Amino acid sequence: MNVTLLDLRRRDPEPPARVEGRIVVLDDARTVLQHLDIYQDLIGRRTVLGLICVAVGDAGPKASVDGVALTLPPGLRPDGERRTAVLWAGDPAGLCWSPQGAPRFPGAGAPDLGNLLALLQVTEVFDAVLSAAADLPGAVSSPGLRLAQDPVDIATVGDAAAEAARRLCRPGDEVSRELAGAVRGLGSEHDPAGPILTAPIATRARDAQRHLTRAAETVRALGQSWRLLGPERPTATAGTVLRTTTQAAGAYRDALDRLLNDMDGHLEEGRPPMTDMIALGVAEPRPPDDARIMDGLRRLVDERLSHGVTLPDLAGELQAAAAFSAPQGVSALHDRVRRTSVPAGDLPRFPRWPLSLWTLPLITLTCLAIVLLAGSGPDGLPLGLLLALVWTNAGWLLLARRPASGGERGFRRSAPAALATYGLSALLGVAVGYVLRQARTDLPEVPSAAVSFGALGAFVVLALVVAATGWRTAARKWSGQLPLAELDTVVTALDQSNAKACVTEWQPMRRHRAASAAAGAAAGGVEVLRQVLDEELPGTLVNGRTPARPELSQVIRGDLVDLCRTALGATWAAGGAPHGSAGADVRRRFSRLLTDYREHLDRNGPASPFNPDADPGPRDAMMMRAWTASATARDALLCRAGDPMAQLCDEKQLEFLSNAVPAGFLRFAPQRLLHVLRLQPTDQRVADDPHIVWTRGSEFIGALRLLPLRPESVRWGWDGGPL
Repeated sequence: MNVTLLDLRRRDPEPPARVEGRIVVLDDARTVLQHLDIYQDLIGRRTVLGLICVAVGDAGPKASVDGVALTLPPGLRPDGERRTAVLWAGDPAGLCWSPQGAPRFPGAGAPDLGNLLALLQVTEVFDAVLSAAADLPGAVSSPGLRLAQDPVDIATVGDAAAEAARRLCRPGDEVSRELAGAVRGLGSEHDPAGPILTAPIATRARDAQRHLTRAAETVRALGQSWRLLGPERPTATAGTVLRTTTQAAGAYRDALDRLLNDMDGHLEEGRPPMTDMIALGVAEPRPPDDARIMDGLRRLVDERLSHGVTLPDLAGELQAAAAFSAPQGVSALHDRVRRTSVPAGDLPRFPRWPLSLWTLPLITLTCLAIVLLAGSGPDGLPLGLLLALVWTNAGWLLLARRPASGGERGFRRSAPAALATYGLSALLGVAVGYVLRQARTDLPEVPSAAVSFGALGAFVVLALVVAATGWRTAARKWSGQLPLAELDTVVTALDQSNAKACVTEWQPMRRHRAASAAAGAAAGGVEVLRQVLDEELPGTLVNGRTPARPELSQVIRGDLVDLCRTALGATWAAGGAPHGSAGADVRRRFSRLLTDYREHLDRNGPASPFNPDADPGPRDAMMMRAWTASATARDALLCRAGDPMAQLCDEKQLEFLSNAVPAGFLRFAPQRLLHVLRLQPTDQRVADDPHIVWTRGSEFIGALRLLPLRPESVRWGWDGGPL
């Protein structure tokens, strides 16, 4: 408030060197003339917007005999240029009196001179008093007060402040872990979506995947029987492909093992240096956006404070966040990679008889049948031998194309087995058929050679189908024994470990360190706040005068939380500086804020927000209760100038007051109450009253009556003489 209180009742008072705005001067009625120079000096300053003199007592017994209650210097008389007024408080305690009733002594808690002075220091009331006094004769009046009191509330502001501080500094049952995850993710919106890798680790990963893909394609092609013919056969390269695939996977595993080992050392201890890590194939982490991280952490802390977390719990959450946000190392991933075993690259044994031995009877029967169908002529034996050659070569081809570690088994090594099985079975059928045809003349003859060659073609097709089916069956059985699925699992696991190490730990390493340092500094700052509250709050905020309400503790807690937010600004400005430097700044700032807050409470009361941007909800609730819980607030705002009030004079001094002109009268209440009243349909009459002065920085609710003094009771002169 821009209202200065100047007490001239002290011995040898001196006006301040710098004063501006509105001034309330407290003086003794017998010494007002002695301070003429001070009044002249104050009134003559252009920085002074208005002056109200509160004269306490009367002019003394001698002057009272002449009917004079007050002798004043002419400089206090208002004119067109000066805005001045004189309020005469003949008795600081006063009487409960109305112009139409008998006076009586006030009870405990009645308004007195202290309430008047506090009320005059409210800007809106000060201006209203000057305006009302200007319309009174001589601008000298006796003030009467009526203030709303709430006898139910007996707690003081200091008690409420101490309770709010105890709750704010009391640790909870469990520390939430949600903040840790949020802090670790600060600034992550600009992290790369995937790992950024270069040679050699990227080359190893690509080689392993490429060889694995080639191996899968080779096995898939090996099951296609028509691929047994031609120069580029999968059966010839299967062993080499599998061996190179396992070697590539092993090389990838070894390279990743070394990378994760060195990465863990760098994350934990800073060794080996960054240049060595880049040479292993990882990109240098980008620098963090410190401003974004600090702003995000500030919002998280503000949100936690808004949700009612206590300072010890918040400090614990920030300490946990600092530990969790720091680079965690990759030892678990390293151990997993180290335990990963790459399967051996040896080929399993291919089925020994791709053309199953169960086909031998079929071979014999088909060769026998073709000889018999050809008849007794010379065509039977050649056709049978031709079919026998087809069966033998089909079996020989399958035996020769069996894959091995060094390539294929080959025709030379497979010839004995093919002749001993498929060849003998086919020759046996030809021989038996020829003997039967020569020995039995009663066998029917084939009507034409076309039938014989048609039967031969059918048997050849059968031989080829049986051979192709047998090969696919054998290849499928053999491919199921290959470690390709296991190799794929190994390479996939290595890729996942690689990506997780890079994406979650390596690439955001510097961002994590910045977030951890910021959270640690904030934890230190919050702990300093708790210490300062424990040390200074009881002696800082207790004034023991203002009555408290049940909502007052919540109001003051909200104010303390706002002070904590403001004091933590030193931590955000430090940008993650060591706890000592940031903590000292937080301590100084918070102690100064508490001192300013104490002065604010003493001057304006708890209903006036210390921070204009603070949440108005708690104060609205407190004001609502003050209005609804006590009838005195409503009565004070609805009273009239003739109602009983605490008139600041004694029973003898009432004769100096005049009823010849209407009294100056004003009612006042906080603007916050106006907001509350507009929400109540039954109180619209009060809210719409144009004669109520709505104040911004006060919680006073009541009325002020200014009764003018009789003209003969005020003497304007020099040294007590007539002007």
